[in-house]
Amino acid sequence: MDDDIDRFLSDNNYFQDKMTSTSSSKIFPVVVQFDFGQSHQYQSLYGHLITEPIKVLKAIQFKLCFALRQNGKLPRDSFSLVVFVPLNLPTIESAIIDSNRDLYLRTGPKVNRLTKMRDFQIISMSEINSFTLATLYYCKCNKKMLYNYTIDGPLKKDVKCRGCVNPMEEIISERIVVKRRSVLMQKKANDNPRLTPMLVNFLSIGDTNYDKLRLGAHLSQIDGLSCEYENGYGSWLRGLEALSYQMSTTLLSTSHELSLVTVSDNLQTLIQTSNEISPFALALRICDLFGREVVGDGQFALKVGVIISILNQHGTESQEKSFLAIGNDAGLIRSFMQYSAKFVQRVLTYSTTIPISALPRKKDSWIDSGFLQLASDGVGIISLDKVSVRDECHIINVLTNNRVKIRNTEEKYDSIKEMETNIAIWGYETDDNIEIRVKTKSSSLITTFPLIYEAEGDLLSQKETNLTQEDWKQFFNSLHSYKPKLTSEAEEMLQSYFLAVRQDREWRADTNAFPLLLSVATVFAKLSCRSHVLTCDAALAIMVYEKSLQIKFGSGGLRLPNVAKDKNRLIGPGAVEVLERYKKLITDYIEYCGVESLDNQLEE
Repeated sequence: MDDDIDRFLSDNNYFQDKMTSTSSSKIFPVVVQFDFGQSHQYQSLYGHLITEPIKVLKAIQFKLCFALRQNGKLPRDSFSLVVFVPLNLPTIESAIIDSNRDLYLRTGPKVNRLTKMRDFQIISMSEINSFTLATLYYCKCNKKMLYNYTIDGPLKKDVKCRGCVNPMEEIISERIVVKRRSVLMQKKANDNPRLTPMLVNFLSIGDTNYDKLRLGAHLSQIDGLSCEYENGYGSWLRGLEALSYQMSTTLLSTSHELSLVTVSDNLQTLIQTSNEISPFALALRICDLFGREVVGDGQFALKVGVIISILNQHGTESQEKSFLAIGNDAGLIRSFMQYSAKFVQRVLTYSTTIPISALPRKKDSWIDSGFLQLASDGVGIISLDKVSVRDECHIINVLTNNRVKIRNTEEKYDSIKEMETNIAIWGYETDDNIEIRVKTKSSSLITTFPLIYEAEGDLLSQKETNLTQEDWKQFFNSLHSYKPKLTSEAEEMLQSYFLAVRQDREWRADTNAFPLLLSVATVFAKLSCRSHVLTCDAALAIMVYEKSLQIKFGSGGLRLPNVAKDKNRLIGPGAVEVLERYKKLITDYIEYCGVESLDNQLEE
């Protein structure tokens, strides 16, 4: 292990070329990707193999400190070191924090004397928190500035430099800043560590010939970074300006396949036949088999929506998301959700629920109507056949404003507060005309949701199965461990489609559209038991999103034919032809939007 780290430091020119004594910042970010292979004992975390993660990260910490200290170009006073590990490691992040705290308490001033290290924190990059659009401006005095704006807000075209007050030139029109909340371990004068909340902003802007949106959700490329520190409640201070150099280092990185756990012969047969059927057909077959025992025939939209939402949840941050299902039978939906909780970890925890109330009415009124666990468990259920007109007004207010009032009855005294719901997926049934019943003053409630599923009938014929509940439990637990890697081809297709939709009709795709497309494509890869997200997964995700646009706005961009017409061709060799036709439609739409945008610019 020490040899690997030494090789990593000696082969990395970043320390020699990028860090100078004239650096304006004393916080040095380092991105580390590491995998020591199978020659050591390892622990599997979401498809990544980590060798004794705490010990390795500590070794990297001290070796980086000594390497930086021995470099004569570095300043001699105290500095901060932030190591970003671009892996999904929520299970060990808290252990790392505790380990750092223990390290400070044991060694005390010795750490400062040896390394003169003021702050140190290892930040594991689990799920990102938010996306914002930004415009990059450049001044003749070589200063750069990012201007953030909301998706629906006006663009700020006239920007003046804060230094020379001259007008700044827009060099990158629209990019995305990825935000990730974390904490920074800070060592104070009394040698006691202190955890300071920190908001990390990752900026992916690509090269100067940038023509496609590069979103660093998987952190394969980081072109800029800034940190904000909390200074009192609701106040954030800028701590580190965006860096102009790219930093990405690899420590003996190797790829490993994550094999499925041993399951029954029936399920293995289903998985083995996945090469002969399309991923879309396999996903539908799994949903049908999985939901048949409780849900029965029909309600296809709810089954797909719930399965995708369950598979998309992983790690400790799953409670920051909310998924909403709407149907006409709360008891049946509730039974299905309880049934789903038996198969997948961290989906529903009924022992720690926070009752949701439609204040000032009784606290159980919304639970009786089916509005369950929206804030606490991340899953909400509404049964419209049991919702009164007054409660429908509350539902409209909650869903349109994305806020909900909750009452926490587990404390000594009941407390009332507002929580953000952050609803991501809404499934409903077409036989219950929700669009007419639940409607805002300005537009249908349907248009407020990023993604909508609609039942089209049975896309696959129901087949009998001998799979037991334990078989499904093992299967979905194995899918839960999958972390498919996004291929560059699939990423390019999703990015190009996202930009095409925004150029065609910007109001139909906000900043949530791209991460939503990534999530759905990843789910299709999971359901197909693959370790990589391919272009076929991206195409299927775009098909689902296009269908959602048709429901919300009456038409999408691709004018896709009815998927039900191709249901007999989704299984077998014909599936390839169907997917290729859809890919051709996507490619033509992207090219069409690009040419249209260029013509508009020339006319202006």
